[in-house]
Amino acid sequence: MGPYALWQAIEPFLKSTPSIAWRYGMTGAFAMRSTHAITLADLRELLLPGLESLGVSTALIALTPASPLASLESPLESPLESPLHVFSAKRVALFCFKEEDVAESESMPEEETWLSDTQGLSNQRALTSATPDWPAALAVDAQGERAEGADAFLTPYTHAVAFTRATRKGKRRDNLRSALLHWIAYHDAYPDRRFTPGPEDALLRTMAAEFLALMAGKQRDYTHLRLHRAADRLASNEIDSAMISLKEAAFRQIGLPTAVEHALTSSPEERLSDTERRELIYLARAGTLCLKVMAARRLSTERHHSDVERTLDQLRQSPHPWVRAITFAP
Repeated sequence: MGPYALWQAIEPFLKSTPSIAWRYGMTGAFAMRSTHAITLADLRELLLPGLESLGVSTALIALTPASPLASLESPLESPLESPLHVFSAKRVALFCFKEEDVAESESMPEEETWLSDTQGLSNQRALTSATPDWPAALAVDAQGERAEGADAFLTPYTHAVAFTRATRKGKRRDNLRSALLHWIAYHDAYPDRRFTPGPEDALLRTMAAEFLALMAGKQRDYTHLRLHRAADRLASNEIDSAMISLKEAAFRQIGLPTAVEHALTSSPEERLSDTERRELIYLARAGTLCLKVMAARRLSTERHHSDVERTLDQLRQSPHPWVRAITFAP
């Protein structure tokens, strides 16, 4: 997540230069292990909203087979032509997603349409350029290895993201709250994508602890103390304990009722009370995306109750892949 080329593309649009830990934290990189190649759903729900919070406006576009970007073979021989004049004052990142990744997100709200043939797609690729006529291009694959020259473009790109400087980036407090909630929700939705206590994710854990310490600052109220505790636990490689502290901080920020907060932070082995179960069923059915995901995850161990099973059955039809990932889990 957050490949070098992508950060290079947005650099001119940042009013300030946040640390790498801050960029990763705001764009959801700490929600997943280092070996996970981002999917289209990740891009739409984590990376792009995070870039908006950093002051970079984004536009996600699905490419058509006829688009020069979808079949680009050489940056010098394939100048951008109409309708690509919309990129005239922007930088662009190109992505090649696997067919199943595109299918996973096809029921979500549509991006601007240049529908693409997704047959035979392989690695995710990203391309950036400083000017619209591609005088100097750079590509990286999902592992972050750089590839320069025409060879990098012999791939059917499926999506383009265009960047401009945002006129506003929202309130800092709201952006931080959203980043925390999306981190927690993704963590609940995809246990197999979480970063691990192993050496391969050591850098991610270190940067995640740095990000939380920056969020906490010098304040000593309940929320910020929990953020400090989460940072300390991550630094000590106590991931599960860190996530509990992170949830406590986020839930206090949004003012969840005590019964709901207890239910969402309790061990999956602990039985929910009737009141807690009813509250979570309501959130799973009518809550915002992040709370819906968290409630569904906690309810997944209560399937022996008929009202819970009916709720999870209903959520299997959700248009959002994060919700479906929980309901179809064993």
